[in-house]
Amino acid sequence: MVMRGVCGETSEAEGKDVGSYSVELGEVEDEGPDDNDLDLNIAISNAYPGYSALVCFEVINTGTISVMGPWPDFDLPSNPPDWLRISHGIVPVQIDPGDSEIFCFWISIYEDLEGGIEPPEGYTYEFQIHMDFVQWNEAVYEVLGPRLEKEFRYTDVNLETCPANLDGLLPTDGGYYIVNATVVNNKVKNTNPGAFFGVIWIIGEGITEIRVVDKYDFHFDVEDGQDGKVRAYIYNIESGCIVKKLKLTEDVHYTIDNTNNVVKVNISLDESLSSNRAVLI
Repeated sequence: MVMRGVCGETSEAEGKDVGSYSVELGEVEDEGPDDNDLDLNIAISNAYPGYSALVCFEVINTGTISVMGPWPDFDLPSNPPDWLRISHGIVPVQIDPGDSEIFCFWISIYEDLEGGIEPPEGYTYEFQIHMDFVQWNEAVYEVLGPRLEKEFRYTDVNLETCPANLDGLLPTDGGYYIVNATVVNNKVKNTNPGAFFGVIWIIGEGITEIRVVDKYDFHFDVEDGQDGKVRAYIYNIESGCIVKKLKLTEDVHYTIDNTNNVVKVNISLDESLSSNRAVLI
């Protein structure tokens, strides 16, 4: 990967031309055998209240494997001055071999005399921003093998409507269902589609209308499973079995926004929930 930087000042107030900046790209000693570091050194001097600069850097993937990133980590010394503003809108993206992306962050000097915020003269402040990237191996399967046959056992349990005991999968603390995954540091661990899923439990006698807004982490996208992205069931609390699968477009309507990482689900029930029934989404 190759990185190059550029820094652009905003128009200085009242025609001043005292603030200045410099950009220098340098290679530093590796911290480990798999850790190649590049430093983009940016120095801003003679900055005054109202001065601002837009700092951008371009990342070019010169390798043969796609990468994901950056994940910015701002290393700010303790008690950063309240007159310094650092902001960014950096979102990790996939950079394919030969492609490039530009990322920016904003540095400005802030003053509020009434609020007691006043930049001192002759003050120097140094900080670091670490940008981590990871290789992103992808596999494309043009032909899928035959589906596995279901294994039916001699039992009085209907495997279609009561496939498993759901105890332990439902939220019990603060209404949150959390999936923890352990991955190797700075590596990508692939999983089969549908390996991660969440179950939302809704219970309440007399409920007929349900509205759910579920936000998830930007690392994940909600993708199609065997029966779609979202499924909803009527669940018998006493027997622990599925009573009915709610039909999409008739009983259940949902939208998926993988850009803003939000799922919205609307459910209309023909009959109100009884005390021994729950809705599983």
